[in-house]
Amino acid sequence: EENYLTPPESYSGPVVAINEDDHPNSRVEAVQQLRIDVLEWIDDNTTDEYIRKIQLNYIDDACLYRYLISWLDNYDEAFLVLTQTLEWLEENNIKAMIDNFEGKIVQNCVYRAGFCKDGSPLMVFLLCQVKDFEEAARFPICYTLQMIINTMDLELGVDRWTILLDFKGFSMRKAPAISDIQSFIKMMNHRFPGRLLRFYMKNSPWLFSGMWSLISNFMAADTRQKFTFVKKNKEFLEHIDQDQLPAAYGGNLEFSPEHYWEAERQIWRNEGYVQ
Repeated sequence: EENYLTPPESYSGPVVAINEDDHPNSRVEAVQQLRIDVLEWIDDNTTDEYIRKIQLNYIDDACLYRYLISWLDNYDEAFLVLTQTLEWLEENNIKAMIDNFEGKIVQNCVYRAGFCKDGSPLMVFLLCQVKDFEEAARFPICYTLQMIINTMDLELGVDRWTILLDFKGFSMRKAPAISDIQSFIKMMNHRFPGRLLRFYMKNSPWLFSGMWSLISNFMAADTRQKFTFVKKNKEFLEHIDQDQLPAAYGGNLEFSPEHYWEAERQIWRNEGYVQ
């Protein structure tokens, strides 16, 4: 089960831990002020101790830098979106999702697989398994991403993830509306800014290329560069070792979603979320 929970000890993650020397003084000062203002906002708006703990854990220095950088050092915008995210966490934290969706947890549409060579965790999203895109965007995708964050090796400087979107068995007749995809992109940008390291798209139908030209227009240029259409499984091996890549994509990581969910449930038990 170690492959599902922690990266191999030999992996060294990308050094993305915050170093103040890497940023202009104005940004360092803005982060210090942002922490003061956000802590004051939490004091004024959050009374539940469990939610308060979640919010305080969320706003580490790396988080504050990510929000400022993602909003081009616009302090007011970064503060607004960050506090909106803290409100969002009241209803979309892990415990709330388990309480509300436990009967739907094993949907097999998304799971956390192995780890990339740089230590970033790999999330596999099976599009053909999605029956309700809006519900999937909230759960289990958001749930899985939060679980990934909770198990990242921050000491190695790992705070980003890799996503593999598999279109196999997916019919474009069931494709979500462009507006739904726009909403999903906005949600990811606002709730998880700066978290995406790379995004693979495998087995994509040719009709998707036309849709992609529309979707990609809503992304920043540096974000678009993180997306790659994969034609052959061997392309994954540039960033993922075979023992960390599921067998379906040319690796030798034998994997079942049920095994994954049981490993996750052990984390819930350790955290006191479930018995």
